[in-house]
Order: sequence, then C-alpha cells, then structure tokens
Amino acid sequence: MSPTRTALKNVGVVKPWVKNALSSKLLYADGEPKWPDSPSQSEAVDERQKLSRFLVKHAFVKQELSCIAQKLKYCSANSRCHCAACPECGRALQRFFVSECQPLFARKSVCVASIIDSKMSCQKDISQLSLSGLINRVRTLLRRNGVNLAAGGIDFSFNQDGIVAFQSTGVLISG
Repeated sequence: MSPTRTALKNVGVVKPWVKNALSSKLLYADGEPKWPDSPSQSEAVDERQKLSRFLVKHAFVKQELSCIAQKLKYCSANSRCHCAACPECGRALQRFFVSECQPLFARKSVCVASIIDSKMSCQKDISQLSLSGLINRVRTLLRRNGVNLAAGGIDFSFNQDGIVAFQSTGVLISG
C-alpha cells in the first residue's frame, strides 16, 4: 500500500483555510470554548511530545514517520506545524469548529448524532476514501429526514471495540 504520486506531492502542504482557522493563539489556550472532557492545553502538549517520541522510535520501519515526528517535535506557540497528526493543532481545530458552530445553534434545539457510513466503515485503505461521496450520502440522508441545518466533522480514528463492550448508537448510512 504505497502512497500515490499526488499524495506524495501534497505531503506537508497546509491548506490556506487550515492556516487561517488555526491563526488564533487563543485556540491553543484553555479558555472558551469548553465542553465536558475536553483535553487541556497541557494534556495536548504532553500527547504531542509522546507521539513525537513514539514516531521517532518506529521510524526505522517506515521512513515517513521521521518527517512527521520532526514536525510534531518542533510545533510551538511561535511556529505551529498544522499537521493533522498533531494533538495540539488537532485540539485547536476542534476548538475552532466548536467556536464557529456555537452561534449557529444559539437559539435552536440541538440534536447530536454519530453517522457511520456502511460503505466506508470497513475500509482498510484510507487512500480509497471518497470524501465527496461520503458528504453527498450524509447530505442526502439528512435532507430526507428533514434536517435543514447541520454541522459536522469526520473521525478517521478507526476505533475498534474488540470485546464488544460498547454498542454503536449511530445512524448507519447504507446505499
């Protein structure tokens, strides 16, 4: 499973909207927005440092990990890496998303749902993921069910519960 030439060409390229979204230093701090169990700034720093060490340790198996480890190692308040793997930048992007969505839902009732796409939930190779297809399937499902306003994110964590201690309560998209 080797990356495509296009994927290799885009390694390290940060989309302008990501740079813009993460330009506020307040997103990296511990102020608002807050929600239950949200990680603190110090927890995100610790996670970034641990992840960087882990990637360095395993870079002998996959050379690309060394580059990611270096980006994470040098991510700082004066020079953010904007890397998708960075716990600090990921936390800041979550906080950006929450702060942008709060005004949308200020006077409306809010319903939260996890949507699991049956076409992608068993995917072993993330390079085959069609984001436009996923977005279109979700949009169609929501419109069919009378949803006029929605905000969401995509989780690429591939969480698995091998002992079946947790049941999925999400909506399964099929079709």
